[in-house]
Amino acid sequence: MRSKHILFTCLVGMSLWTCKKDKKEEPSIGVVYKQVNQSVRYWDPNPIIADMNNDGKVDFTFWSQIVAYGGADHLYFGISTIGQNQARMMSGLEYPFLNCLKVQAQDAGSVIEMQTQAGTSWSSESGMLVIRHSGEHSVAYEGHWHDESQKMLAVRLLINGKYHFGWVRLKYNKEQPGSMTLVDFAWNKKPEQSIKAGQR
Repeated sequence: MRSKHILFTCLVGMSLWTCKKDKKEEPSIGVVYKQVNQSVRYWDPNPIIADMNNDGKVDFTFWSQIVAYGGADHLYFGISTIGQNQARMMSGLEYPFLNCLKVQAQDAGSVIEMQTQAGTSWSSESGMLVIRHSGEHSVAYEGHWHDESQKMLAVRLLINGKYHFGWVRLKYNKEQPGSMTLVDFAWNKKPEQSIKAGQR
């Protein structure tokens, strides 16, 4: 009798373990995810074009631009929102010459929704991801992506008159003297519903 009880307990345990394992591997329902791995380098005249909802229209572009002023070269990597699509930017931090705001990086697992963090807002302006300042004897970096780690930004896609929240993951590389890679992105199929940064 005791051996039957042990066998039953083992079978139940294995069943629960299998269910738990399967549940962990399931993709999020209602989330569109795409891996991209496309880069723009400092000499590239053409930006990365992102059509996130695959409707044949450009939603965002990711670009590089070098500007010389103040006795130094300033290499910008940034994002342009197209149409009424938006990205989460830091309020009031505008950069000269390119008229762009500083893009806010999202922590993995942070909730992306209509409400924004203090000092940030949804914007249709162009945004700065990282700047490489290079003078005669020094190089300095600015922006949330300057440390070469993968980081995400929050976006809102306007689809059929309603906004859908999403995220875009980017990685900056300092070599040659720089490139920005669009790693992947995702967005929620349900309008006005939140998504977590990194959720697939």
